Amino acid sequence: MVIFTFLIFFTVSIYLFLSWLVKKEKTELERLKYENQKIRSEIKKFQSSQEAYEEYIRTRLGYIKDGEKIIIYIR
Repeated sequence: MVIFTFLIFFTVSIYLFLSWLVKKEKTELERLKYENQKIRSEIKKFQSSQEAYEEYIRTRLGYIKDGEKIIIYIR
């Protein structure tokens, strides 16, 4: 009887752990799908428009065109 009780407890424990693990992985998968979709839309935007690409490298990476001057405002 003790062995049977132990086996039931052990089986339920494993089931609960695996259920928790599956839920956690599903959540992570959904997050990655959302992030992947955002990246795919950015790629499409960059492929379709030179202006979008230029805006990205200017704002995010700090690039400037030849002949442009940088004005820095100090507050």
